[in-house]
Amino acid sequence: MPSFAYGDTPRFPEARAIAAFARDLFLKKEVDEVRILATRFVNTLTQHPVDLEFLPVGEIKGMKIPGAVSEAELAAHKETLFEPSPNEFLGYLLSHYLNIYIYQVLLNAKASEQSARMVSMKNATDNADGPDR
Repeated sequence: MPSFAYGDTPRFPEARAIAAFARDLFLKKEVDEVRILATRFVNTLTQHPVDLEFLPVGEIKGMKIPGAVSEAELAAHKETLFEPSPNEFLGYLLSHYLNIYIYQVLLNAKASEQSARMVSMKNATDNADGPDR
C-alpha cells in the first residue's frame, strides 16, 4: 500500500494522486468500497472524527439552484439529448468531484491539526505562567 506524503500545506496535485489511486483500486474491483477516516474542522475548539463514504458515490441529492430547471420539469420531457454522451459527461465530472473531495478532506485535516497545535501551545503557555499571572 503506497503512502502519500505531503508537505506542510496540502496541494491539489497530491489530492489528485490519492483520488486516482483509490479510484483505480475501485474500478479494477480490487476493493468493494473506499472509505475515508478523517477529521472535520468545526471551530478552534471542536474537531470531529468522520467516516466518509468515498466510493461508490452515494445518492446525489438535488440542489435548488435559482433559475435552474427542476427535476420534475426535466422528467416531463420525453427525451433529453446530452453531448457528449451522459457517460462521458458524468465520467469527466466524477473525476473532478473525487479530486476536490479528497482535497477538501486534506484541508479540513490540516485546519484541525493547526487548531489543535494552537490550543495546545496556549494551554502550555498558560500553565507555564502559573496562576499568579
